[in-house]
Amino acid sequence: MLALAFAPLRTALFTCFGLCAALIHAQPTDLIISQYLEGSFGTNKYIELYNGTGSSINLADYDLRLYTNGSPTPSQSVTLSGSLANGMTIVYGNSAGTIF
Repeated sequence: MLALAFAPLRTALFTCFGLCAALIHAQPTDLIISQYLEGSFGTNKYIELYNGTGSSINLADYDLRLYTNGSPTPSQSVTLSGSLANGMTIVYGNSAGTIF
């Protein structure tokens, strides 16, 4: 009798775990910043982008913008180029950087 009283609770928990697992493994719909590095010198800055969308992404649709000291407008802006295949990463950094 006790087991029957807990059966709906177990079903609800299994349903929740199944739903939660589906949400955890949901496919991204856009690029993800997967890493950011800022070294001891101002030139050692790198950003890594990851494409997990399931298809290739045209990078020309994206800009990298540098906002300095909390400014509401970017001090530098670069439009990206090329494409990034699904499952791949790309790293952008300052060409004067000394750590890789």
